[in-house]
Amino acid sequence: MDPTAVLNIIYRTAVLIKKTVEDVKANQQQCKRLGERIDAINQCLKSLNARDLKRSEIKQSLDNFRKCVQECLDFITQFKEKTSWFVRVFKNQNHKEQFQELNLQLSQCANDLNL
Repeated sequence: MDPTAVLNIIYRTAVLIKKTVEDVKANQQQCKRLGERIDAINQCLKSLNARDLKRSEIKQSLDNFRKCVQECLDFITQFKEKTSWFVRVFKNQNHKEQFQELNLQLSQCANDLNL
């Protein structure tokens, strides 16, 4: 996939994350921090030029970041549902491990992108 198209998908997904975070019923701070972390990486990505985007390692790293951002959106979205968030929080104690894993993946993506 074209790196510019991947970037556009990442940016659109980040906007969806911001909107979703406003509606979450549980783990609001952790969801917000994930969104802020993604925004910080996106700000750095905006400084990439066309030559940078043609490098094969950047293409793979961008695709990995796109997948990670989508995972974050999927994870955060589950906290919007009023009927299920209480059960999920109760059973999983705020999903601490999943948030840690996503934060670790975001850090790895940032490293891979040399940000």
